[in-house]
Amino acid sequence: MLAALVAACVLPAAIAAGLLLVQDYRLQRERLYRQELLLAQGAVAEIDRELGRIGAVLESLATSRELVNGHLADFHDRASQALAVGLVDNYVLMARDGRQLLNTLQPYGTPLPRAGVGPDLARVFDRGELTVTGLVASSVSKEQMISVAVPVWRDGKVVQALAVGLSPARVAGLLRRHNLPENWIATVVDGHGTIIARSLDNARFVGSPAQPELVEAILGRREGVYDARTHEGFEVITAFSRSMVADWSVAVGAPQAEVTRQLYRSIAIAALGVAAAIGLGMLVALGWARRLTRSVQGLIGPALALGRGELVAAPRTGLKEADAVGEVLEQASKMLAHAQHLAHTDALTGLSNRLLFEALAHRQLIDDQRNGQRRVLLALDLDGFKGVNDHHGHAMGDQVLKIAAQRIVGSLRSADVPARLGGDEFVVLLSDTAPDGAATVAEKLVRALSEPYPGVRQPVSASVGIAVAPAAGATVADLLRRADEALYEAKRAGKRRWAARA
Repeated sequence: MLAALVAACVLPAAIAAGLLLVQDYRLQRERLYRQELLLAQGAVAEIDRELGRIGAVLESLATSRELVNGHLADFHDRASQALAVGLVDNYVLMARDGRQLLNTLQPYGTPLPRAGVGPDLARVFDRGELTVTGLVASSVSKEQMISVAVPVWRDGKVVQALAVGLSPARVAGLLRRHNLPENWIATVVDGHGTIIARSLDNARFVGSPAQPELVEAILGRREGVYDARTHEGFEVITAFSRSMVADWSVAVGAPQAEVTRQLYRSIAIAALGVAAAIGLGMLVALGWARRLTRSVQGLIGPALALGRGELVAAPRTGLKEADAVGEVLEQASKMLAHAQHLAHTDALTGLSNRLLFEALAHRQLIDDQRNGQRRVLLALDLDGFKGVNDHHGHAMGDQVLKIAAQRIVGSLRSADVPARLGGDEFVVLLSDTAPDGAATVAEKLVRALSEPYPGVRQPVSASVGIAVAPAAGATVADLLRRADEALYEAKRAGKRRWAARA
C-alpha cells in the first residue's frame, strides 16, 4: 500500500514533467526557426545587394560610348578591364538571334559559338529589363554559370543583351560569409528547383535538383520553415527566404539534433528526479507533486498569453525546470513581438530599413569588439531633395531616391551595409575601414549623389557625416547620433561635402 501510495503521488509529477518537456521542446524548435529565418533573410539581402551592384555595372557598360558607337574591340578591352573589380567571371555581348558578338573569355575576333537564347535570357529582349538566370552551361568554358543580363537599347528597341557570367563558387562564397554554426547548411535554389550554390560541398551538389519538399515550399511562399532531409540524408529543420531581385531562394538547415539533444538531456534529468522522489517516500513525493502542479498552473497563463501574441511575464516558482520554461516563454514572447514588428526591406529602394540595419550593425559591432576591427558609419542626406518634390512631384522624388540608392550601392563594397532610414536619409556601415578610407568613400558618395538626375531640373547633391567606431561610440545609437552631428556640420558648411566626428 505504501508503494502504491508513493507511486500515486509521483505519477502527477511525472506527467507534469512530461508536459513541461514537450513545451520546452516546442519552444526550442521555435527559437531555432527564428534564428534560421534571420540567417536566411540576411543571406538573401546580401545576395540581392551583390546582384544590384552587378546590375549597376552592367547598365553603365550598356550605355558606354564604345558600345553605343559600335566599337566592339574597344568595348571588349573596357569590359576586360572591368573584370578586375572581381564581381564576375566574364562579360558577353549577345545579339537577339543568340550570336555571341564578343566574350571576354576569348580575344576579340575569335569565332564564337551561337549560344542560343534560353527562356530566361529571352526576357531581356521581350521585356527590356534586368534578368538573372538559373544555371546555364557556358558555350565557351563548358562550365555551369549563372548569367545576369541587361538590355542594350537603340532607337527605343532592345537590339542586344549584355550579360555577365557568375560562377556558383562566388555565390557559395557569399553564403560562407555568414559564419554558419557547425553542421548548418545554406543552399541557394533557383526557380526551377536546381541547386545554384551550397555552403558545404558546393562543387558536388551544384546543378543537382533540390529536395522535393524544399521545391514545393518555395513555390508556394516567399519564406517559411519546415522539416526536411539533406542530400546527405541528415534530418534538418529548414528555413527559407526568397530573393527580391532574382527567382532564387536561400534555405538554411540546422540538424534536428540541435533540439533533440536538449530533449534527451531533459528526459534524463526528469527520470532521475522521479526516481529520487520515489525513494524519498510518501510525504516527500506528495509535496513534490503539489509543487509541480502549482508550477504547471503558473505557466498556463503565460503559455496562453504567448499563444495570443502578448508579452509574457512568467512567475518564478523556485523550481528549476519550471523557471527555465518560464524564461523560455518570456524570451519567445519577446522574439515573437519583435518579429511581428520587423520590416526587413525598404519597399521603395530595396535597401535595408532601419530595424534590419540596426540589427545587422549591432551584430557586426559585437564581432568587431572580439576581432579588433573598426567600423565606420556614414549618414547621408540629399541636398535640395525637397525642391524635387515641390517642382516635379512626389513620383519624380521617388525616382530620385531609387537612383540615389543604386548609386550608393554602386559606390560600396559587398561587405558594406547600406540602408534607408526614411525620406531622403540614408546610412552606410563600412566594414574594417580606416578614417582615411572612410573619407575616400564619403567623397566618392558625394560625387556620385551630386551627379545630375534624369528629368530633374532642380540641383540635387549630397552631404555626408562620418562617425568611426569605437572612438565615436560602441553602439549603433551612439554612432548614428555622432554621424548625424557630422552630417549637419557638413550642411552648415555649405552642403555637397562631408564632415567627420571622432
